[in-house]
Amino acid sequence: MTDEALLAIMYENQNRLTRVGGIKRTIHSRLLAAFPSRPIKVVIGFRRSGKSWLCMQIARDMEESGRVPLENILFLNFEDYRLSDIRSPAELDRTLHLFVTRIAKAGPRLLVLDEIQTVPGWDVFLRSLYERNEGWDILATGSNSELLSSEFAEKLAGRHIAFELLPFSFSELVAYRGFQVRTEADYYRQRSELEKIWNDYITLGGLPERLTVIDPLAVRSYQEGIVAKVILDDVVRRFKVEQVTALERLVSFLLASPGQIVSYATLARHLSALGAKVKVDTIIRYVSFLKAAFAVFDLSRFDWKQGRYFDTTKKYYSIDTGIASLYRSETENRAFLIENAIYLELRRRGLELYFGALDNGKELDFLARLPERNWLKIQVTKRLNPQNRGREISAFLHAEPFLSGGESLLLVEEGEREEINADGVRIKVEPMLRWVLNV
Repeated sequence: MTDEALLAIMYENQNRLTRVGGIKRTIHSRLLAAFPSRPIKVVIGFRRSGKSWLCMQIARDMEESGRVPLENILFLNFEDYRLSDIRSPAELDRTLHLFVTRIAKAGPRLLVLDEIQTVPGWDVFLRSLYERNEGWDILATGSNSELLSSEFAEKLAGRHIAFELLPFSFSELVAYRGFQVRTEADYYRQRSELEKIWNDYITLGGLPERLTVIDPLAVRSYQEGIVAKVILDDVVRRFKVEQVTALERLVSFLLASPGQIVSYATLARHLSALGAKVKVDTIIRYVSFLKAAFAVFDLSRFDWKQGRYFDTTKKYYSIDTGIASLYRSETENRAFLIENAIYLELRRRGLELYFGALDNGKELDFLARLPERNWLKIQVTKRLNPQNRGREISAFLHAEPFLSGGESLLLVEEGEREEINADGVRIKVEPMLRWVLNV
């Protein structure tokens, strides 16, 4: 590529930054606030979750706030075929030198490297630039199957801060649809519209690009393409998976009923019953590949009586409720899908999570460790009724002797806010929509 052609792309990208719009993601303020610090900022997460757009918004905000002049922002998206010649640290360095000598002026500078994993030796370049300390703020993204958070940690050796970006949360989807919910009055006035958006979120998920597709069948086609390309093809290629059928059936089983409690041995037996005989060690590896690709997340079992967690018994959740709903209809899978949505919200809030279980079969959907040895204990259900009320409440009672303190929270999809006092244990019943919207 000629210098003039490369310069044209640099100016084009600067111009795009001035026009970028959209809602601000929940992570936006935390990422922006990290920029006075020196470490490289890295955005990781599932492909198609909006990492590129987020980085453009951050660059725009830094320019609009006066922190970095537009002329000093170099934004390079390495999925742009026109940048296919930049495939070495030396080419990256040449590109940076061209920008500094032909476009940039004195003052702070911002370098955004989107999908940096496509450039071999990217880590050598970033380490060198970081150590030269030439006044660059650096923001980078890496796609899920190519550049994992563990690889960032290894190759940048303490020189970076990682930020995980998930698909749209429910509150982000509400904002995207043009609603503001800041007060209790906002919630009640718009309740019917919010419930419709919630049903849309549970059924179709929060991947940003699917929000531009109106027809449900087209949305399903898009999501099937995500599974085929991003989850299956990328994982098979990245990790050189040999038993592809076994991987496909593993994905189907894990996503069909998110939140079910299983062990690796259970997964091996299930796949064997489907004709895909694999060893437990293979199952462990394949699950680790899916986790590395951000396709699934796991939750360890915490035995509140023994005060420790177990690594072999897990619950698994999908990156997106829309992807999970591909494997079983929403009407069959509603309870699992709402639990999946709550898991993703808890993960966004940065909590250390487990699920609670005892040998007598009592289970708490989520345990979140709080400061000062306290616990947030959470049950998730569609509604409280005479048939399930005792079961839902009894889990809190069994946990209380071992996990006293903290808060007991029962989230209901249908119902109103109330407080239950059961054998001296205070349980807050909270409508799910109010809790996720924090109103």
